[in-house]
Amino acid sequence: MKSNLTVQQEITILVFRTNLRFSKDVRAVGARLQQLPGIIRWNVDRQDVDNVLRIETTCPDVEAIIALVQQAGYCCEELPD
Repeated sequence: MKSNLTVQQEITILVFRTNLRFSKDVRAVGARLQQLPGIIRWNVDRQDVDNVLRIETTCPDVEAIIALVQQAGYCCEELPD
């Protein structure tokens, strides 16, 4: 008998303070973010004082995201809830 169960993965929202101020900064980090598994959607609020990077993901690896942004040459730290 075949099972029709679908596995639903939990989506986590991660929020980071960055120094992504310009479109070119967002593009540089965005290209790298697309390589991480589990990322569903992301955006940067450049109007916010903290230039907030918001990520929806099924694989919430905070350290990997911070390392990726820092490797691109930008500051990144997780914001508390």
